[in-house]
Amino acid sequence: MILRRINWRKISRRSLLVIVILAVLLIGARLALPYAVQHYVNGVLGKIPDYRGRIGAVTISLWRGAYQIQDLRLEKLSGNVAAPFFEVKKADLMIEWRELFHGALVGQITLFQPKINYVAGPTAEDSQDSIDKSWQQRVTELFPLRINRLQVLDGEIHFRNFYSQPKINVVLNDIQAEASNLQNSRRRGESLFATLDVTGRPLKQASLRVHMLIDPLADKPTFTMSGELRSVPLTHFNDYFMVYAGFEVHGGQLDLSTEMNAHDGKIDGYVKPILQHTAVKVWNGQETKPSQYVIEPLAALLSLVMKNWPHDQVATKIPISGNFDDPRIHSWTAFFNLLKNAWVVALQPGVEATHNPPLIEKSVATQKQD
Repeated sequence: MILRRINWRKISRRSLLVIVILAVLLIGARLALPYAVQHYVNGVLGKIPDYRGRIGAVTISLWRGAYQIQDLRLEKLSGNVAAPFFEVKKADLMIEWRELFHGALVGQITLFQPKINYVAGPTAEDSQDSIDKSWQQRVTELFPLRINRLQVLDGEIHFRNFYSQPKINVVLNDIQAEASNLQNSRRRGESLFATLDVTGRPLKQASLRVHMLIDPLADKPTFTMSGELRSVPLTHFNDYFMVYAGFEVHGGQLDLSTEMNAHDGKIDGYVKPILQHTAVKVWNGQETKPSQYVIEPLAALLSLVMKNWPHDQVATKIPISGNFDDPRIHSWTAFFNLLKNAWVVALQPGVEATHNPPLIEKSVATQKQD
């Protein structure tokens, strides 16, 4: 079929003027949209108590059903905190198109180079270790779709103290994470649980691995988790050791493993730290406090006594159990495990996979019976 050409001569000047005005308005609205979104996002971030949020440029991708936020920063207003609580180079928020074929209107968020700064200070106002829970509502305002997938690329977590001598900046970087099925968008015949996988190469020589199953719809925290942080250089924590323990180490590495299960308001699990090839510095001429002349030799002596010499390691296993909001740390068991590692049998690095069956599996079995 041959399409007829439009005869512009038969179109009235008024109709043509309307068409031109509509085209100009549409183009103008499209050009103004990023600035309107930027103003809206800044207004939403400003609703978080005691924090000020701001963003840079906004890019709209209508064909993807997405928009991108550049240079997001969330800064504490009270006190004198020299680092933002949260910042991200770019955030991409978009519709998850493939889930539309399964009858679910959900979205996904990808964070590029996000950074979280926990800050210790002399007062609560000068510290930064939490944020008002209303931030969840703010995320909903920024992205009204239910978030089904979250991805983190090249993330960093910092612990800082700007007031100590020396100043502290302990960082875990190169963190990659992906959480999926957060809204259980496909319910039929599939697991009710979301998954979270975290990997990384912190400090370019350590390795990080965390795997979690989470019930995002449970009234109380319900999850099972296993994780390992391997080959972390202990000298990276020397500023922390000096400020909070009064000594430094020559070298060595940290291996940390954990398994945790939570269900029905309870938590059960353990944390297993292993310090390998460590030696405490004693009277190296850099002491700045009189207490170091006592603390350093005591720390060195304790390290010698509690070390498993054939494996050249100091290690323990710390059980944790009880109410999720106020868990009990079994200190005496941890102490006996420290002695056991030194004098009986060395603890092995890595998760043991011999912990009690995950409570979340019991929840799954119960749901199947119902």
